[in-house]
Amino acid sequence: MYKIDHLFSLTIDRAKGLAILLVLLGHIASPFSEFIFSFHVPLFFVLAGIYIKTDYSVSVFIKININ
Repeated sequence: MYKIDHLFSLTIDRAKGLAILLVLLGHIASPFSEFIFSFHVPLFFVLAGIYIKTDYSVSVFIKININ
């Protein structure tokens, strides 16, 4: 089971690295900038959200963090 978790983590880390490179490529006025900007922020949100762990619902999480 550890190898599956480790492989999953490694894959996510590689995806984050690729997303960072895409942001850099998008900001250096490449011909692909418009295409890259269409998905790079949602990609970061999805990759960050994979590791979020809460013991309560989303509404309770929001109420706790707003206060």
